[in-house]
Amino acid sequence: QMQPIAGAYEALRQLSTKYELHVVTSRQASIEDATRAHAALLFPGVFTAIHIGNHYGKSGAKRSKPQMCADIGAVALIDDSMDYAKQCAAAGIRTFLFGAYAWNGGAVA
Repeated sequence: QMQPIAGAYEALRQLSTKYELHVVTSRQASIEDATRAHAALLFPGVFTAIHIGNHYGKSGAKRSKPQMCADIGAVALIDDSMDYAKQCAAAGIRTFLFGAYAWNGGAVA
């Protein structure tokens, strides 16, 4: 089971006192319940809502991150994927990329 980065809960909790925080994920609908339970366990009381894009789902409707951000009126996105960050930035959403992860081809934010 994945664990959050040290200090993540505290930082997000503080942000949630001034902003509505939403989870916008590309995860598939088939693991929606597990995703919601995991977020509630690790980040209780932090997120206003969780939006599932079903990007990798084998069936069902799919929504892109820029689409989901537009639907909720997001003013910014914090993401760990260079691809999703670029898509949202191209759609006019202020975007912050974090982490030096292998899936970003070595890009460092």
